[in-house]
Amino acid sequence: MSNKVLVLMSTYNGERYLQTQIESILNQEGVDVHLIVRDDGSNDNTINILRSFVGEKLDFYTGANLKSAKSFIDLLIKCPKTYDYYAFSDQDDYWCPDKLISAIKSLEKISKPAVYCSNALLVDKDLNSLGRMEYNHVPNFTFQRVLIAGEVQGATMVMNRELTKYFNGIEMPDYVPMHDYFVSLVCVAIGGKIVFDPESHIKYRQHGGNVLGVDSSLFGKVRRNLSRVVKKNDFLDLQRMCQQLIEQNNFPIKENYLQVLELGATYKKSLKSRWRMTTLENMDFGKANQNIGYRLALLFGKI
Repeated sequence: MSNKVLVLMSTYNGERYLQTQIESILNQEGVDVHLIVRDDGSNDNTINILRSFVGEKLDFYTGANLKSAKSFIDLLIKCPKTYDYYAFSDQDDYWCPDKLISAIKSLEKISKPAVYCSNALLVDKDLNSLGRMEYNHVPNFTFQRVLIAGEVQGATMVMNRELTKYFNGIEMPDYVPMHDYFVSLVCVAIGGKIVFDPESHIKYRQHGGNVLGVDSSLFGKVRRNLSRVVKKNDFLDLQRMCQQLIEQNNFPIKENYLQVLELGATYKKSLKSRWRMTTLENMDFGKANQNIGYRLALLFGKI
C-alpha cells in the first residue's frame, strides 16, 4: 500500500505558475498524495484555478492575509494528523515525479521526529536550468547552526508524522520568521533529525515575484556576508526567537539546547555574552567565509 502524503501549500496571487505546480504534485509517483491549500488573500485568478482542481486530491480554504510564514504554520496546525508524511510546497516551482518517494525512502526507517530536505535545481521562469544548485556543499544541520542560520529550504521539506503531532492544535506563535526555519528548529530542538539529500528532485523557479530567491553569484555571496556584519538581520531576531521557544511549553526541548536558548535570549546585553555565542560548539556554517560572516554578526549583535 502506498504511503499517504499530505502536501501543504500557501498561495497568494499565484496565478502565473500555480497550475503547473499543482499538476506536478498530483502526478507524484509511488505515493497516495493529497493537497491542502490555504489562500492568503489572493485578488487575482488564484481562487478560480484552485476551484478547477477541487476534488478527491485537492481541498482549499481561504483566510486573512497572514503572510507566507504564518499561512504555512496555520496549515500545519489545522491539518489532519492521519497521514504518514507531510510536505510543504511553494506555489511556483515544479516537482519531479520522484520528489516525495525519494523523501520517504530517506525517512521511513526513522522513528523519531524528522525532516527531509534536498538540494534544488535553480531554473528560470520558464523552467530552464540556470546550471547550478542551491547547495554546493552538504550542510551539517546541528541545533546551533539551524538556530543561527536556518538554511533548510521549505520547498523541499517533507516531515514525518512524529514531528507534525507536536503542532497539532497549538496556538499560532507570535513570531515566525519563516515556516521552514521554525519547523526545522523545533525538530532539532526536541531531539529530532534533519536528513539532507544532495540530489535535486525539484525545479526551484527564480523570478521577480519570489518571496525568497537565491543569488548564488560571487557578488551575492560577498554582499550577504558583508550585510551580516554591517546591518541588522532582516530575517531573524535571534533574541526574540530564543525567548519564544523557551516559553513554548508544547515543545519538549532538550535541556542542553535550553541552555543555548537562554544565552541567546539575552546575548546582546554584554560583550561577554556575544562572545560566548560566537564560540558555541557545533556551529559549522559551511565555507570559511560563512563561518566568519555569521560569527562576526553575532559578535556585533546583528542577528
